[in-house]
Amino acid sequence: MSTKARFTALVLECHEKFRYTSDAPARDYPKTPGEFERDGGGDCEDGHMWIASRMGDWPEVEGTLYACVGFVPVPVSPECPDGYGRHFWLELEDRFSRLVGDWTSGWVNGMPDRWRRDERHPWKGDHLDNGTVENET
Repeated sequence: MSTKARFTALVLECHEKFRYTSDAPARDYPKTPGEFERDGGGDCEDGHMWIASRMGDWPEVEGTLYACVGFVPVPVSPECPDGYGRHFWLELEDRFSRLVGDWTSGWVNGMPDRWRRDERHPWKGDHLDNGTVENET
C-alpha cells in the first residue's frame, strides 16, 4: 500500500472508529495512542498522534509527515470571538503534492478554505521534532 493510501485509510478509520471529545481547558494534555484507544477517542491532537503512530516503518514512508497547528473556522463564541479556533491536523507532503488529513471531520485532501496554519513540525518516526518549526501557509 502506498504511503498516501495508508495515510488516507488511517484518517478515515480513525474518523469512523473513534469519537471526538474536547478536553477541559485546564486538563488538556495529549493522550498516548493506547489511552486514545482505551477511551474510545479524544481531541484533535490525540487522534492525529494515533494515526502517526500507525503509519508503519518510517524508512519506507514516502514524503514527510507534519503535525500542524493553526486556526480553523468555528462558531463565534466567547472563547472564539473572531470565529476561529485552535486546531491540530496532519499533512503528508512529498515532492509532488500535499495531503491534509483531519480525523475529526474525515477530511483528506488539500488545505481547506479559511484554514490558517501557524506551525508545522516534522514527525520523526515516533515523536515530533519540536525543534523544527515552519511557519508557512
